[in-house]
Amino acid sequence: MGIIPEVFDLDDQDYLHILQEDVTPDNEAQIREAVRQCPRQAISIEDG
Repeated sequence: MGIIPEVFDLDDQDYLHILQEDVTPDNEAQIREAVRQCPRQAISIEDG
């Protein structure tokens, strides 16, 4: 969430919300870094 807050949000009850589902060339590196650094491994990328 701290890496790319326009895509991920953590609410007051500690639930993760995805604000933008599309991985684009502009945000892909930041999203991959957020996935890599997630302390709970709660997020992943699925190729579609």
